[in-house]
Amino acid sequence: MDKAGISIKDVIRECKGTLKLGIKFKDFRRVGHEFTFPFGIDAEESAKISKIMETGKIPNDMLDYQDISNHFDVNDLMSYMDQVFDTFDNLTVERRTVKLAELSDDMVIDCTGFSRNIFDDAAPTATNFVDISSIIPNNEALIYRADYSDINTQRKPFSTFTGMKSGWSWEIPMKDKIGIGYVFPEGANVEDEFLEYLCDYFDRDVKLEDLNRVPMKTGRNEEHIIESENQTVVSVGLSSFFIEPIESTGLYLVVRAIEMLKEYIDGNSTSGQFNEAFNHEFDTVLDFIIAHYKYSDRPEQYWKDYSNIESALFGENNLFPKEAWTFILGGFEQNPEGYDKLINNEISDKDLLNIIKGTDYNDWLNDESNFK
Repeated sequence: MDKAGISIKDVIRECKGTLKLGIKFKDFRRVGHEFTFPFGIDAEESAKISKIMETGKIPNDMLDYQDISNHFDVNDLMSYMDQVFDTFDNLTVERRTVKLAELSDDMVIDCTGFSRNIFDDAAPTATNFVDISSIIPNNEALIYRADYSDINTQRKPFSTFTGMKSGWSWEIPMKDKIGIGYVFPEGANVEDEFLEYLCDYFDRDVKLEDLNRVPMKTGRNEEHIIESENQTVVSVGLSSFFIEPIESTGLYLVVRAIEMLKEYIDGNSTSGQFNEAFNHEFDTVLDFIIAHYKYSDRPEQYWKDYSNIESALFGENNLFPKEAWTFILGGFEQNPEGYDKLINNEISDKDLLNIIKGTDYNDWLNDESNFK
């Protein structure tokens, strides 16, 4: 976003954006247990963000923090990006349906999502796709998006993930609505459980026809760049990979693919190096996601099935430094080295006072002068 000249203020103002300062995990380890994963560029910033998540107070310098993010309405973001694209003098946008055989360009990048409308002609899914459903079986989601029933308590500056009997649920609080979803393996009977959860959450009746059902395909391509004599075809985004919804791991991998693609275009890497490096990024992220399930003590078969999955711990990339692993493993009571120090990290009296004197989150978000 920064490289495209788009700020957090822009996202909040133009895309019904809200703050995402971290994640609260509920009922993942066991029912009734919860822990938080605050963002932060280092332990000091994480400690301050943890206090902000706890108090709901936004300090005056909140937007100066280096490692915070946004929730946003994706439809509004797409509309806003069209305005941004109009400012680029080296970009032409056409919207039409095409096939690979119709395109004579030297390079074609497929961003058509799960359908892989372009890339499958160069590298069919049947022979090029590494399925991970045996590792993480979540390949379907039910989604409900609605007005708040109590905006002051439900609109929070973080995501909330809740363990369910056959998967997990997310809460994504945006400016004027909240999105709640339940991700699960295809065939699991979760409808009644999810509807009961929603009715309790909103204190109103929610019906099955109010939900959207979204199928997903989990895994990655073996090759993401296919070279032929006359043309290079690249897959980026959902045409390239998918692990699970909502977590910003997907956005990170898209951005990494774009950065790595520039290196390839500039002649600083080969297609083989791109494929190998990107697959390493994906597999490192996958190991981190497995840790969200593997150490659960929940009795349901869904959670028990994860206990014997092999994964490498503390694999680092630009998204998950050692502190991120420590927060997750510590939250699951695996006693990683440094966890107690990390969660008990003291902040200065000055920083604490700055937070306590801050503005209540919803008042801060409603004040448009903060985002001019």
